[in-house]
Amino acid sequence: MKKIYAILISVLFVVSVFGVASVFGSVECSIKASPATVRVGDNITVVSSSSTVTVSGNAGVTLISGPTLDNGKYVLVYKAITAGDVNFKASGGCNATVKVYSRDLPFKFFAKLFGLGKPE
Repeated sequence: MKKIYAILISVLFVVSVFGVASVFGSVECSIKASPATVRVGDNITVVSSSSTVTVSGNAGVTLISGPTLDNGKYVLVYKAITAGDVNFKASGGCNATVKVYSRDLPFKFFAKLFGLGKPE
């Protein structure tokens, strides 16, 4: 019976060591892009733990400023050029996705000009 208790306690010890190691041993990789949805011409602010951020996707963006170091995080500002999805990837493998929508069509201007779409 003593052997069973000894084995159970040793297994519990081993499992707890691996549990603590998995919680505290994770590599922090953070990247945040705000806002999550923008219109063409708006700015996208990317805050990352690494200075190297790669941009991919079918939307066009251009870097306005950055990377600047602010409180241990790197801040990059992009401007949305064309509509689509943009993926920002930090060097640690973390991703942030932003959806870029097109501006309103010119018809809205003419509809407002002639009073179309207003309730009577």
